[in-house]
Amino acid sequence: MLLQSFSTVALGNLGRDAGALNGKPYKLIGTNLHQFMPWVGNAVTNRYHRRRVDDIKSIGCNWIRLSHYPHDPDLLDHCDRIGLLCLAEGPTWMYEGNATWWNNLEKSFRRMIRRDRNHPAIFMWNACINHSSCNNRLNTAAHEEDATRPTGSGIYAAHRGRAIFSP
Repeated sequence: MLLQSFSTVALGNLGRDAGALNGKPYKLIGTNLHQFMPWVGNAVTNRYHRRRVDDIKSIGCNWIRLSHYPHDPDLLDHCDRIGLLCLAEGPTWMYEGNATWWNNLEKSFRRMIRRDRNHPAIFMWNACINHSSCNNRLNTAAHEEDATRPTGSGIYAAHRGRAIFSP
């Protein structure tokens, strides 16, 4: 399935109910994806990235959470080609910092959205600090940069069996 564009995403309770993609029922089945390989780190080849998402799709997943940082544009190009949806996440993990940290996070998050917003595979911006609820500052930034996609905190919602998203 080549993703050229989508118009709407409607999500029900993750893991339980089907949502809708372009008005058709669509149940999200997915996993996290980190952009590194043991013993190699982040210096992995594009071929390796593409093979990993091909493998993820082959086991029945239709979306991935791009965990903790912006992923390589080649990976997003490949997800566009094979029809694997992506929840894109800014460069953050578990801990929050001071005002300078927040300013840098928002700036990086906005830069990621500007770079990646033309990828149809991205169906949502993960506007949170890892494993937390949707963050108002990141939510606002995401909607200012891309008013066409919802924001959310997919991992938070999946753990509690309910969706926490902002249209």
